[in-house]
Amino acid sequence: MDIRQMRYFLEICKFGSISQAAGSLFISQQGLSSAIRRLEQELGCDLFYRKGNSLVLTEHGQYFLDHAADLVSSFDTLQNHYRSVGTKSNRNLFILCVYSIIAKSPPALQQFLLGNDSDMEISIGECYSAECPRYLDADECSFAICYELDWCARFEVHPLFQVEHCFIVHQDHPLAAYDQITLDQLQNTRMIVPEQRTAIRRKMDELLRARKICPTIVFETNQALQICNLIMRDRSLVARVTLSDAVALGNPNIRILRVSDADFSTHAVMVHRKDRPLSVIERLFHQDVLNAVRNT
Repeated sequence: MDIRQMRYFLEICKFGSISQAAGSLFISQQGLSSAIRRLEQELGCDLFYRKGNSLVLTEHGQYFLDHAADLVSSFDTLQNHYRSVGTKSNRNLFILCVYSIIAKSPPALQQFLLGNDSDMEISIGECYSAECPRYLDADECSFAICYELDWCARFEVHPLFQVEHCFIVHQDHPLAAYDQITLDQLQNTRMIVPEQRTAIRRKMDELLRARKICPTIVFETNQALQICNLIMRDRSLVARVTLSDAVALGNPNIRILRVSDADFSTHAVMVHRKDRPLSVIERLFHQDVLNAVRNT
């Protein structure tokens, strides 16, 4: 039994629902259910029973709630104490981050990472998502905040938020007649795509390859303003951008196209090693990041 399981238990008590508690904790319903099942096995009793669509505490569950709430409160008090008394050297953290994630992150998370309101000394290094495992394996950073890729399965992964993507064209482009398009409609188009090292380019290539869609790659760039300028000069171009960038462009000559038969979204995650326990200050950072996302 550990403090994480107690926090999970308290969150379920708060909502009376696995799905709502999982959403609040930014973990999967399956992961939360498994954690509570393991806790019940350790304790040798059921903590909840189902009543309609809600989970209700058993007698043992009520007893556990009375004591778990006090234990979590005491643990938080200890954390806050060591946050304040820790020496400057052990408050230093080096974090790897994909820069576009900071730019597109919820305001509370952006403020936490860049505003320096915390008493932690946070240094942020920029990288591509594909480069992160090398630094994590070498223990050269405490966390990586990146887009989720296959390599993340080797590490502890905490979902943060989702980034939606779309395509844009000039209003004179034939596809501008549609609000939504299918992947097949991208066949043989002249396309501006993200740089090859980016997570969305990898996902985009996989989706197009699986459907045997072969656009003509004209230009590679991640800069939305540059993409817009290229489309204004060459009205035959199609480009992939984030939905937030497309809206921010505010260009009346640009049409936004969503894809109806494929998911082009990417998931921003916080990743750290599974085989090394987090230090006190790392646990504080981890919790502060999740709180910043949760409070958005």
